[in-house]
Amino acid sequence: MSSLAARPRVVLVPGRDASGAAAWPRQHGLALEFDALFLRQDAGSSLDSEEILTTLDGKPSVLIAHGEGSTAALTSAVEHPDLVRALVLCEPWLPSLTSPDPGDARAGIIPGVPTLVLSGGWEPAYERTARLLADSGAEHHVAPGGHRPQDSPQGATVIKDFLRRNA
Repeated sequence: MSSLAARPRVVLVPGRDASGAAAWPRQHGLALEFDALFLRQDAGSSLDSEEILTTLDGKPSVLIAHGEGSTAALTSAVEHPDLVRALVLCEPWLPSLTSPDPGDARAGIIPGVPTLVLSGGWEPAYERTARLLADSGAEHHVAPGGHRPQDSPQGATVIKDFLRRNA
């Protein structure tokens, strides 16, 4: 087995519904292959991009985010694409993408940052966001699991395959 320092870093950013490793029940095994960091947050709050970038400590990493955590992950990639090797956005909550008048808040995929969007196929607003990101160049997959497609065996496999190609 390779040393932890030699493995690509994967930082998992929770949404509002859970924190730390508990937010990622199907991704615990990533720690066998990657330097996996499961971020924690206070109950009912969301991490911001500054907290994520501080955690990266200058080491290029893959960010995996769920729900509202996707906003901070995407912002981190926009602010420091040199530190974000790839993005995985699970059921991303990005209201600026789907608002009727997003103005200059409309985010696109960051050039040079491979991006996977995983949606659950259950809620039109999340699917609209996923389609907009896919139209900007993201890879999009629909997996069962409602708002937590990363918890389904299919979703977990899609994430792991993407990481193996892009970490």
